Amino acid sequence: MNKKIMTLIPAVLSLLMAAGTATVFRACAAKEDGTWMHCHTAQNAVVAAGVILFVLFVINAFVSARTLHILIYVVGIAAGVVTFLIPGVIVSMCMMNTMRCYAVMQPFVRVMSALIAVVSAAGLIGAARK
Repeated sequence: MNKKIMTLIPAVLSLLMAAGTATVFRACAAKEDGTWMHCHTAQNAVVAAGVILFVLFVINAFVSARTLHILIYVVGIAAGVVTFLIPGVIVSMCMMNTMRCYAVMQPFVRVMSALIAVVSAAGLIGAARK
C-alpha cells in the first residue's frame, strides 16, 4: 500500500473521532436552564484532541524526516492514551452510568483513541525500522 496513504490512516481516525464526538456520539444535551454538565467539557476536550491529532498526522504525511515521523508517532501514542482517559478519568462525567455520555460517548472515544494509539504504534515501528 502507498506509504502516504498509510500515514494518513491515523489522521482519518482522528478526524472521525472529532467529528463523531461532536455529532453522532456527543455527550448529554444541555440542561433545562441552559447550562451544561461536566460531560460536555469532556466532549469538547476530545474534539479538540481529535482536531489537533488530525493536523499533526496530516503534517506527518508530507514530511520526509525520519526523526520527525518517529516523534509524531510517539506523540500520537501518548495523545491516544490521554484521550482514552479524558471521559470519566481526567474530566468527570454525569452521576448516573445510564446517561448518554457513559453509554454512547465514552465507549466511542475509548475505541477510537485506542485505535489511534495502536495505529501510531504500528507507524512508529515502521518508521524506526527504516
